[in-house]
Amino acid sequence: MDLYRKFIDTAVVKAIAANPALSFLILGSLLFFASTRDIIIFKVNIAPYLTDLGRTIVIAGVFSVILKSVQFSAIFREIIMAAIYNPAHIDDEPLLLKNWRLITEAIFSRSLPLRYPRPTGLLERRYIDSKADYHFTDFQIQYDIDIGADGRGSVSNTLKTDILLAPGRSNPVFVQTIEGDGATTLLWLRINDKKFETYDFQPLADNPRARKLTLNLLDHINPDTGGARLERAFRTEQNVHSEPFINATLTRFINGAVIKTRVSNGYHIRFMNDSIEMPNDDPVVDTDGYMRWVLATPGKLLLPGQGYTLVIVKDTMSPYQGVAP
Repeated sequence: MDLYRKFIDTAVVKAIAANPALSFLILGSLLFFASTRDIIIFKVNIAPYLTDLGRTIVIAGVFSVILKSVQFSAIFREIIMAAIYNPAHIDDEPLLLKNWRLITEAIFSRSLPLRYPRPTGLLERRYIDSKADYHFTDFQIQYDIDIGADGRGSVSNTLKTDILLAPGRSNPVFVQTIEGDGATTLLWLRINDKKFETYDFQPLADNPRARKLTLNLLDHINPDTGGARLERAFRTEQNVHSEPFINATLTRFINGAVIKTRVSNGYHIRFMNDSIEMPNDDPVVDTDGYMRWVLATPGKLLLPGQGYTLVIVKDTMSPYQGVAP
């Protein structure tokens, strides 16, 4: 008797206890078998309920076997790892953005007091919402500043840059706003060396001193490279005695950027950096007489919201002493 008991304990009881999937299958099968008989409890035939319960338990057993299989574990692990460590493969952009918000909120919750507002929305508006259509690379702005004896100045602002379309974007619209103390004129506009004779360059309704240039880039983007070469020149007027500042705020991600300035004799330019991590704040004087600042070398990124200020200063000191540290 002890031998039989030991055999049953080893071959049946321990085997079933060590294998939950087998336990589900056996229990479900027994319930199915029991459901073939009329079992009356409290005047109720419970056979249909046993059928449903047996089916549920058998399915649970089959699913547990699948879960424990090596192939399924590998596939499941690959899906989970991709979702956590390679979110770029998530095609659902709203879902990706939602996950970004949750992670960003969690990070800031560890560094900001509970009563502080979270900067997630600000980061989204500054870096994602309206900045995702296109970006700049090989970015150069040149300022030519001519000043009369009365302090009235004419500032020509010439931009040359490559525009790169963001992945997954199909209808990019180039937008730039410029504000002057006096009249503002768009001197010329070229894309891929094609000059435009007509363009949308309108004053802003809430700020008559500012004008906005708008251009649909869809027909100008090279489908092979996803880019286009843009060149444009503005001219503004201002009294440098009363308004000696030229402010610039970056509105796109920029890979590599240089600014150059030339000003009339008797004046020099003081450069004031606004949160840009520059390789060197000191200017270089080019052979053509322009002073040049490298905001970012190729491969270094400038962010939307960063910027700089040029201050037009009448000479009372050496021009090189006027460069802000």
